[in-house]
Amino acid sequence: MLINNFFKIIEHTQENERAIFIIELNKNHPIYEGHFPGSPIVPGVCSIEIMKECAEFYLNTSLYYDSIEQCKFLSPIDPVKTAFLTISLQIISLNENEYSISGTILNQLTHCVSIKSKVKKKA
Repeated sequence: MLINNFFKIIEHTQENERAIFIIELNKNHPIYEGHFPGSPIVPGVCSIEIMKECAEFYLNTSLYYDSIEQCKFLSPIDPVKTAFLTISLQIISLNENEYSISGTILNQLTHCVSIKSKVKKKA
């Protein structure tokens, strides 16, 4: 889990059918020593995990990715220059154990990552 170590949730709200999170990245996390020294960027896999963990927080349950239909990395995220990000998720219940999630990570007004996926509750 990355929450409360790699990032922390500062605020979360609901706007229309979207869950909105403001998160703060830990710019001193050891992962940046290798990704990349002197020019850190958030690894793509961490961006995807952040979205899942925000959905877990919102739904108050453990989840895993069942499928990722689409994922686009549009702009690198520098944790030194951009400490705060906005996560916007549309979470639709497909049945009692499965959800469709469409989400974006925004750096101020720039889209950094977008995803369309299905997640399931962990047994």
